[in-house]
Amino acid sequence: MPAEVIRADEWHGGGVSLFGWSNEPDDSRLPRLLHPDGGRIVGVNGHLADPADVSRPPDDSIGGAFSAWIARDGELTASTAINRVCPVFYAETADLHIVGSRALLVHLLAQRADRIDFDVLALQTMVRQGFFLSDETPYKGVSALRPSTTIAIRGGSRTISETPLPVAGPAPDSPRSKRAAIGELAEALLATVEPLRSAPEPVNLALTGGRDTRILAALLHAAKVPFRVTTNGLDTHPDVILARRIAAALKVEHTVIAPPQTAAKDAVLVEHPLERAWETLRTCEGMTSAYESIVGYLPYSGKPTMSGQSGETLRAGSLNLLQTDLGDKALLRRINNTFYKDEKLFTAEANEHARELAKPWQARENRLEALDHIYIWYKVGRWQASARAGALRRGDPVRPFLDNRVARAALSSTRAGACPKR
Repeated sequence: MPAEVIRADEWHGGGVSLFGWSNEPDDSRLPRLLHPDGGRIVGVNGHLADPADVSRPPDDSIGGAFSAWIARDGELTASTAINRVCPVFYAETADLHIVGSRALLVHLLAQRADRIDFDVLALQTMVRQGFFLSDETPYKGVSALRPSTTIAIRGGSRTISETPLPVAGPAPDSPRSKRAAIGELAEALLATVEPLRSAPEPVNLALTGGRDTRILAALLHAAKVPFRVTTNGLDTHPDVILARRIAAALKVEHTVIAPPQTAAKDAVLVEHPLERAWETLRTCEGMTSAYESIVGYLPYSGKPTMSGQSGETLRAGSLNLLQTDLGDKALLRRINNTFYKDEKLFTAEANEHARELAKPWQARENRLEALDHIYIWYKVGRWQASARAGALRRGDPVRPFLDNRVARAALSSTRAGACPKR
């Protein structure tokens, strides 16, 4: 994005410095970029459902999609939420501990020479899947902090503490327990849209024909939050047709945005693959492939927007969506293929590295839960986290399925725990 739209703040204490940058035009969206909080300074990447919660990190029960940095004299901590969609990266040199939200920046600060050192072996998972199935990055010496984890540097020493992901409970055995399980998730979803009732204008929902955005339309409607909907596509596309019907049923304004076309309207215009790859590489720091559509830069807008990104969180993750055989061998095969498919295309060293990364997940007794957690750790925590970097240039949309409380309630539900290992 243009340098002139960036504003910055910084704080310096004993042995600790905290820097913040933003393309938001002012501090009207709380908390502030660097927020004084009773003798410490708090920086939040992403958004808190309730800005007053800025005093609570690190706390696993906070709502929103965020990571938090806390600085005071002689101490720095940073923490991720349950799906780490707002990432934390860290590196260590002989003189410094460096923690940040951008992996390349952390790497450059850690380098003695003005150059980039790539971790070529770590990139094997990018070639296989198009995103990272590890806590590695493309840059030597830089790692991603795990979900629900806090890194703390005190007196020059680093410690990392991790809270395990929730374990799914047994299947409900009565209508009351079923309602309770659904009710917890429903309450978490409703809490994500509660702040939008006071928004100065209707929320813009990116609506498709898919189930995830249909849930969000129903959620906004039930919560009595004013909203309108937007759909990208041609008039003949199923997304547009279904979205139009939904908007009519809910009596909300619907806007269709057609893709760029030729003057004769006989073809859709697409960007050159090299331009697409370059934009993806520089925006996402080499942590997702050019297969993904990265949102281009526009001036930051504070208008409330919403999308159904990562709705698979409610359905045991995307790795389980097409799994019909729930036997142990079939589920283990899915785990194996996730980590080291297409072995003939890779070197022995790359395949051995992939197998090492798979071992902790292969050791899980509950295969369904393992696949569910792989989705949260990597498909959301690495893939969505990197792709999200493009969207943040335009604004910070509310994404209920990425909310810390929603993800926690979904993982605690029964859909993964109800099918034991066979």
